[in-house]
Amino acid sequence: MTPQAAFARLDRAYRDRLALLHEAKAAGHVVVGTVGPTVPAELIAACGAVALRIAPANGDPAAADRYVEAFADRDARLLFADFVAGRLDALDLLVIPRSSETWHKLYLALREALRIGLKSGGPALWLHDVPHTQRDSSRRYGLARQQELAEQVAARTGRVADAAALRAAVAQGNAVRALLQQVQTWRHEGRLDSRSAHVVLGAPRFMAPADAHETLAAFVAAPPPPRPPTPRLFVHGVALDHDALHTLVDAAGATVVQDDDEWGSRAATPLVDETAADPFAAIFDHHWRAVPCLRIHPSPPGPPAFIAAARAGAVDGVLFHLPRPDDLHGWRFPDDRAAADAAGLPWLLLRDDARDAATQPALRAAIAAFVAGLRRRS
Repeated sequence: MTPQAAFARLDRAYRDRLALLHEAKAAGHVVVGTVGPTVPAELIAACGAVALRIAPANGDPAAADRYVEAFADRDARLLFADFVAGRLDALDLLVIPRSSETWHKLYLALREALRIGLKSGGPALWLHDVPHTQRDSSRRYGLARQQELAEQVAARTGRVADAAALRAAVAQGNAVRALLQQVQTWRHEGRLDSRSAHVVLGAPRFMAPADAHETLAAFVAAPPPPRPPTPRLFVHGVALDHDALHTLVDAAGATVVQDDDEWGSRAATPLVDETAADPFAAIFDHHWRAVPCLRIHPSPPGPPAFIAAARAGAVDGVLFHLPRPDDLHGWRFPDDRAAADAAGLPWLLLRDDARDAATQPALRAAIAAFVAGLRRRS
């Protein structure tokens, strides 16, 4: 497989996010849908099921309007619409974490849709009720909830995850992460445009681990040549599970080289600890404290990641991505803005969703003007 063919394969998986569901079911596999980054895919794989991230990026969320608050995140509203429309019916289990208020309310809304008869059938729902307060009592409680999840999956596959299966799943997941780290290095070196990098980092969520590893290995087999220098941008704020903003940045003649979320720069780090005596606990600890989660408390210390990138000379500007109806990341914006100003780092605040046709022209113009200013500054 050539790098070009590998990218085409990754791009297909990124765009057709339910293809794996239908392929796996046709092959007789149990498929478990996971929402958000904190549900342990390695545990699901060790129990003999296929873990598939459920993250619809496009579509009409209107079916959610009567049942999910209008100010809820679009990804939750899109998922609700897909669920009631039957597009997720082939799943055996849909696991929703309590790692954000949005996901918890989504779980309750889906339960209500079943109760009132708006939807019948479809996958069983499971709330992965893990608190992310970083204290021993929360860890003990969370480990017990992870055990319950393992039992739910094993009841459907007939396979209980033993230490060997857990270690194998961790090793496979880490092998994919290691390849994604190489992709991130290429971003920093200016070898990849914004959208291509974003697609490669995001696609493995929608692929079987072995397929993701094989395809990524082919993609990184030969480094692409450096591209002409462009202004380097850091995207900070609401996580981007779609490619619309990266596409606009490319069109403006700049490059996103870092984005501090689980769809971008944090897609591959850190690795799950393969040296731990207890792989079950290692999987839990990784998803409890290492993956991005707004409810991790206390929050990791230190300045925002874009400040470290600016000090290292790795970025020329920052895009604060806070599309409405964001009601979480915006609380940090005054401090983030002050930090950028103190570092002399140019910034642009984005309050519109790059997928919205009505506001896209103005957003495109704002990004183009910002990039032009960076060129003049340099």
